[in-house]
Amino acid sequence: MIRFPKVDPARTNSLSGDEAGSAGPSSTPSGHPPPAAAGEQARMGVLAGLPPRVGSPADGGSAARKRPREAAPASTEASFAVAAPVLRAPVIDPAIAAGFIARHLKNQDLVDMVTALDKQFSGYWAFTGSVALNIHAAELDGKIARPFHDADILIDRNNYQSFCARQLDEGKRNPAFLNPGLESGDRTHYKFKQMLVDFVCPDTDRKKIKDQIELVSNIPVRSLRFLIGSKKCDLGDSFQPERDKKARIDVPILERLLEKKAARDALDIAGAQAGSMQPAAGAPDLSPPEKLKRKLQF
Repeated sequence: MIRFPKVDPARTNSLSGDEAGSAGPSSTPSGHPPPAAAGEQARMGVLAGLPPRVGSPADGGSAARKRPREAAPASTEASFAVAAPVLRAPVIDPAIAAGFIARHLKNQDLVDMVTALDKQFSGYWAFTGSVALNIHAAELDGKIARPFHDADILIDRNNYQSFCARQLDEGKRNPAFLNPGLESGDRTHYKFKQMLVDFVCPDTDRKKIKDQIELVSNIPVRSLRFLIGSKKCDLGDSFQPERDKKARIDVPILERLLEKKAARDALDIAGAQAGSMQPAAGAPDLSPPEKLKRKLQF
């Protein structure tokens, strides 16, 4: 009969619940036994027929050496160091924009409005509706498509609410804009000089509004594609027949302008590609027949 030597509990690292949370005098600061005690514990385990613990001196500590070190957790300060990007409107030159409007749309109120809007709003804004249609037409056709009487401004809801709040504060309001009602003479529209202004706030976030805007001669306008989509939503509006009537006039104009713009852009791309394939300076410019002759020469 094999007798096993008695093991002193004070020299072993018991895993019982009473001792797991404390380290005795023979333990290291981490709660594990010192090397000598660990070797004695492993020897006792072997004698008792138990397999050696992974990473213990009995297995040479190979597993402990092969265990990858855990990466240190990122500091809280570092996680807050990268701030979310702030959406800012492109910097425009009001002088260039006003010059284009003065030449083609010939409306001084609209000329002054471009400068006022650029100063008023730091975020994204753009002309939409009939003014945007005519700006696109003036750039592509050299003339406006149809008369216009008011200005529609595309803007995000936060910017608009901030603008409305300032307009109600006598000390912060922009006197160039008259509030709807008795001031403007219209219940729903603001007024800039003699032109009614309607702020359009779609139910979307600022990033999506940014995607709808392009610069035409340095003027922020709603793109042709989004103008067509907006006008098509007005088709068949039985509650507002005037909107349906305008949409039936504007949709064919906008679709023609979009086709013309696509054809112009395709020519610009082809021209840029042709320019990139020009021969280097000093190299002979070989026409196709000349290239064929050179190829046939031996």
